Amino acid sequence: GDLCGEHGRLNKGVPYEGSARIPFLLHCPGKVPAGTVVDEALSCVDFLPTTLSLMGVKTAGKEQGRDASELFRGKGAEWSDVSFIRSTSAGKPWLCAVTDDHKLVFSAMDEPWLYDLAKDPDEMDNRFGQDEYKTVAKQLTKKLTVSAHRFSASAKEKIENAGGQVVILKAKTTVAEKKKLLAQAKAKAN
Repeated sequence: GDLCGEHGRLNKGVPYEGSARIPFLLHCPGKVPAGTVVDEALSCVDFLPTTLSLMGVKTAGKEQGRDASELFRGKGAEWSDVSFIRSTSAGKPWLCAVTDDHKLVFSAMDEPWLYDLAKDPDEMDNRFGQDEYKTVAKQLTKKLTVSAHRFSASAKEKIENAGGQVVILKAKTTVAEKKKLLAQAKAKAN
């Protein structure tokens, strides 16, 4: 999970693959067959409900993650193969939707990123705004917006979908600033 100079960065906390894509190893004899590999997209928040389910512990159902225990048991569970990650930095918020093939990132500090991970695994070519990727961008934006609203992790920020662009607004954003930011995002989307 540490970047070692990739993209000119060190440490963690960014949505690049070298920081965000980490292995999850699980040993659960009698419940998960040895050698099981799960290729579906998971996020760290999925680990809590998954491990508790494998242990037979019921949760309150309020956690953000999804129970992937059926995937580990090899039962072919129906799974939405998109994972959502977000920054934990109050000063530089970003949200991200990831599938096996694509990654979409919206940041309060930067233009949106869309990477085709199948063609560009090193995440060097931002394809956001390219005609060929508009459908992917819209689909992932919709899924990201739904997830962000469902699991709003902070009262300090609000998520808005502005014509296919996600805008991260701080709680102290004035009405005038909000209108300006949403208008700018909609103009970029067109």
